[in-house]
Amino acid sequence: MPWSEREVATLDIPVLDTEKAGLGISVKGKTTVGQGGNMVDMGIFIKSVIHGGAASRDTRLKPNDQLLSINGISLLNRSNTDAMETLRRTMTQDGPKPKPGFITLMVARRAPSSSAPTTDISACGSSASGDEMDSWGSKNVSLSAG
Repeated sequence: MPWSEREVATLDIPVLDTEKAGLGISVKGKTTVGQGGNMVDMGIFIKSVIHGGAASRDTRLKPNDQLLSINGISLLNRSNTDAMETLRRTMTQDGPKPKPGFITLMVARRAPSSSAPTTDISACGSSASGDEMDSWGSKNVSLSAG
């Protein structure tokens, strides 16, 4: 299912130091069949938002949002395996963060149709539109981050 238009937003998700559920998202790597029948990685997407985690309380992250970057580190142009490892490492790092107490995510999602009311998903960031997504297959790799 191709995305003809998408929204891109930077979200600062507040995370408590005592949070057991962490960010509280389950993610999946999507793939598609490319030229010559080879599998091509399409990126890392949110599979679900886990109740009780920071993302659940924040309410802006949704299933099928594509994760483009975390704390300024891009997840694009990487294999799904490498992007998952980058996500895992960044989430568990104790080092300095761009915004202490927050995880900063850049996400892309399908833009609402022109007949539907629009909502600003960024609230704390910037938005843009583009046309970069392609169709993908159903083969997913799952990782629980948080």
